[in-house]
Amino acid sequence: MAEGTYQIDLNSSSESYYFIPRPQYDDALIYLTSMAHEFPKPTYYVERHHTDCYMLHFTLRGQGRFIYNDQSYTLEKGMLTFAYLGIHNILFPLTDDFEFCSFHVHGVQVKEIYHHVTKGGNKITMKYPIEDILPIFEQLKPFVKPTLNYFEISKLLGSFLTDILRHSVKKIEEMNPLIHEINKLIVSHDLSVAEIASQLNFSPVY
Repeated sequence: MAEGTYQIDLNSSSESYYFIPRPQYDDALIYLTSMAHEFPKPTYYVERHHTDCYMLHFTLRGQGRFIYNDQSYTLEKGMLTFAYLGIHNILFPLTDDFEFCSFHVHGVQVKEIYHHVTKGGNKITMKYPIEDILPIFEQLKPFVKPTLNYFEISKLLGSFLTDILRHSVKKIEEMNPLIHEINKLIVSHDLSVAEIASQLNFSPVY
């Protein structure tokens, strides 16, 4: 069920595919509910409640605002926002040149990837190569209309989500090894700076 307030004011260059029917089988791994490449007007405003799907939102140009779980995020060029829309959220442009591409997805596998990429919903934004986004949109279009090919859509989305997962893991692996160890201690234990320093054989000042 989707509830909310919508003012979808778009420039004519926009291209949207809404209300894509879901597969008839309940255990689908990945499926697409909508996708769009949009150029919103300043009056564009979307507020959603209880929308049971996940949003992959890529800012291609300009700036927007995404309010999610009582936090405010500035959406900038090259930013991927991966959010579960069952949580109250608001999206609107901050600049006249705001351009984005979004995919609303669901399925058993999507939920698992979301939790890995966002650390359980605690880190919903990350950098992602924007040159990869519109080609994915163009590849999906023939399988959305005029006929709907769930298997091809699922295959493309699976590859896409796997790349996002790989990209997020790569960022962690590129982290300074010491910072990575400190991060693991912070996540796993409630330790003071002195206790972390002691475990890693460094001074607290360092």
